[in-house]
This record gives sequence, C-alpha cells and structure tokens, in this order.
Amino acid sequence: MGFSFIVTRRELLGNVKVVYGTFANTDNSTGGNIETNLRTLENFIIQPIKSTVVSDVAVVNGTLATAGGKQIIELTPTQGIVTIVTIANLVGFWTAFGQ
Repeated sequence: MGFSFIVTRRELLGNVKVVYGTFANTDNSTGGNIETNLRTLENFIIQPIKSTVVSDVAVVNGTLATAGGKQIIELTPTQGIVTIVTIANLVGFWTAFGQ
C-alpha cells in the first residue's frame, strides 16, 4: 500500500488554519504526500508513534520563503500538498498550521 494519511479535523484558530490527522507508511515506504488544502505552511509537526526511540528525524521536504515578514513554505494551490520523509514503516500524528 505504501503511504496513507487521514485528515481528522480542520479548525480556524484566530486567523490561522490548523489541519491535523494521522499518517502511516507500510511496505517499507519512507514518507509521502499529505493534502492539507492550505496555500502556505507556517508550521508543521510530525509526531511518530512507536514503542522505541526513533533515531532518525521525520522531516518536511520543502523550501522556506519570506512572506509578510515571516518564513513560510508555499504549497500547491487547492490541494496544499506537504511532502514528508520518514524512516520506513513509521506511523504517527501530523499537524499543519497555515493559510
């Protein structure tokens, strides 16, 4: 199956959109794309779920840009795809903050 994700909830906190859910890598998958429906990403949290310490850090594959005096990652219009890279077969929670 590879990589899958679920959006649990979309919330508006003040003027920031928050989208969160879970992800799962199977069949030795090492990450994939999460559709947030955001235009810009201001913060992204990856929380692995495992019974042992994870020695490698899961990361967002993106490039920081400056907009309105803050650092953001510009995302694809409409889908707002965030690409994450993880160790093989990792599952966990994810949270995206942005616009």
